[in-house]
Amino acid sequence: MRSRSGLGLTLLFGAAALAIYVATAPPNIVVGDSPEFVVTISTLGVSHPPGYPLYHLVGKALASLFWFIPVARACNLASSLAAVATLIVAGLVLTSMGVRKWLVFVGLAALALSRTFWHFAVVTEVYMLNLLLFSLLAWLITAWHRDAGPRRLYFLAFVMGLALAHHTTMVIYFPLYIGIVAAELCRSPRPGTALAGGSDLESTARWRPGLGTLVKAIGLLAAPLALYAYLPLASARHPVMDWGRPDNLKAVIGHITAGQYRHLLWEYGWRGYADGLRNAAAVLARECHGLLGLAVVGAIGLARGRRRAALVLLAGSAAICVLAVSAYDIVDIEPYFLPGILAIYVLGIVGIDQLATWLRPLRGPRALASGVAIALASALVAVNLFVNARECNLSHSWAAHDFGTEVYRNLVSESGKPIVLFVRGDEMCFIMLYLGVVEKERPDVMVVADNYVIHPSALARNPANFEMYYSCPTSDALRGYKLVPWGLVYRVLPEADRRVYQDFPSIRIRGITDRPTTYAAGDLTSNLAGIYYYQKGTCSIAAGDRAGALASFEAVAHSNGDNPDMLYNLGLVYEEIGEWERALETYSAIVDLKGYTLLAKICRNRIVFANFMLSHYNPAYPEVRWTEYGVMLFKNAVLSGDPGLTANAIGALEQAISLNPKYLESYVVLANIYTALKQYDQAHACLMKAAELDPNDREVHEKLEDLERTMGAPPSQP
Repeated sequence: MRSRSGLGLTLLFGAAALAIYVATAPPNIVVGDSPEFVVTISTLGVSHPPGYPLYHLVGKALASLFWFIPVARACNLASSLAAVATLIVAGLVLTSMGVRKWLVFVGLAALALSRTFWHFAVVTEVYMLNLLLFSLLAWLITAWHRDAGPRRLYFLAFVMGLALAHHTTMVIYFPLYIGIVAAELCRSPRPGTALAGGSDLESTARWRPGLGTLVKAIGLLAAPLALYAYLPLASARHPVMDWGRPDNLKAVIGHITAGQYRHLLWEYGWRGYADGLRNAAAVLARECHGLLGLAVVGAIGLARGRRRAALVLLAGSAAICVLAVSAYDIVDIEPYFLPGILAIYVLGIVGIDQLATWLRPLRGPRALASGVAIALASALVAVNLFVNARECNLSHSWAAHDFGTEVYRNLVSESGKPIVLFVRGDEMCFIMLYLGVVEKERPDVMVVADNYVIHPSALARNPANFEMYYSCPTSDALRGYKLVPWGLVYRVLPEADRRVYQDFPSIRIRGITDRPTTYAAGDLTSNLAGIYYYQKGTCSIAAGDRAGALASFEAVAHSNGDNPDMLYNLGLVYEEIGEWERALETYSAIVDLKGYTLLAKICRNRIVFANFMLSHYNPAYPEVRWTEYGVMLFKNAVLSGDPGLTANAIGALEQAISLNPKYLESYVVLANIYTALKQYDQAHACLMKAAELDPNDREVHEKLEDLERTMGAPPSQP
């Protein structure tokens, strides 16, 4: 009877959690990766690395099962189901450690309503399936002593393989899992002491796997990796979304190992890592509240109760999560901390249970211990519900969908001519792609993004049928095509044997760009009006319209003033128009926002330059300003490895030379840049001109001699 009662309570808890998630889930897509995954699930395409084959197959199965609701709703529901399953498995982990059942449910209710968990339980994303597999592994290991045998080892190995087939980052936890299981297998069995509320003792039987058992376990771990065959098979179908085109072994391996993102690990060195650790501490403090202290109590309780394997697993998982994720500099890092958050919540719930146990012998009302535990757990639930309900209730969040729909409806097509909409940024591109492919909003519109390229052969086919490839150089992929920034609409016209893009007037998006449209508050903010004006500003910069760029970026600053990329571009515009005080303020704001990131380092260089211009620049000598500007740009190019900044530096120095062909310093600096680029002929020409301007300049002659030795040429006379 007790078992049936426990099952009934578990099902009731799961149904309540699912009801909350369904009620607060968005009716459609949201800004971020959500539209990308809806497209790749509905069309069985290839998403960004590592490809997530398990997620796509499960998502497609659920979308087919719930065929009677919109596919975006079905994909959101998949995340909700995975979240509920995660809560149930976490309950099994707590129950196996002897925690009181009522406390298990109340504590997990607090986890279910925590900010990041709740948000990613209602939107289409990969994190909840990842967390479900993490919790399954935790349950299998924490309960190992109760059922050590070949079946549990096989199940553990298979789940580890599924975790790798979903998200390869799970491999960071595997040494911990294998170490705990190996230690459990090797040590002598000893009776254990359960926590309050539990009575299970460690088994006195010893079981150790033989060679045949280990071989079978390794085979079961490797078997799910066959799911990665999905990538080349899907790519061979030429789906609408074919990220990275993994149609050969090298491309598949690069996709699975996420080589595209590898540079983000330790990108900013130790200072950046320290900044990441501070960010991790802030995320955990916000997500876990008072559970951080209670987790310490829980750890003490597990240590005293001889549940050292569970302690090492939970505390070790949290530590690995924080240490590994802090080294990864990527946007929206919060969901990467979910495994650590789950481990801390479990330890915190154990801590509340342990406090109740310690308070039981004290004099006073018999219900004191239970009252304290109930008060603590209920307070966590109430705080999470009060703090997060508004931000995580996305039931009326149509902003992303409406924004994209307005864009489509404002596009004007000429008869028989498809429209090509060039979009900057993943978020906007995925929204437009979802509306075009899944909802078929405008079949006569093609979408191209700045980091995606339309396949040339697609232009000869149905305009709605196009392919997208990541990291494909525009010059290689689209020979004979001209791409210009978004905000403008382009029609495709025949020209000899080629087609080119020609621009229409800039589109205006009624009702959206007239006011700030916010998707969600806090760190999950995506201001769609800000996105529009930001891209419009970059378009104005490309067109040389500084006044238009300034107006657009200031509009972004008004609605989304903590966007560092926007501030950086705004600072550049201030530099171009000579507003050095405002440029200085803008760059200082970026340094305050970004700490030790690369962008902050570049802005520190620009602060030095802005201060120099404020104190030394004489408007009567513009060539001095352009020369110093070129020096600063090249320093930032070396720092960031951005060839575009190098080209801008050369352009600034050429501008200085055009203003004053007799300014020697411009030629010397330009020669230094060409030498660094190993373009020795151009460097030699610049130094020869400098020597001609001042035949007595010893430094110029020394540079010229060094360069000619490098080139292997005989010394020249100016």
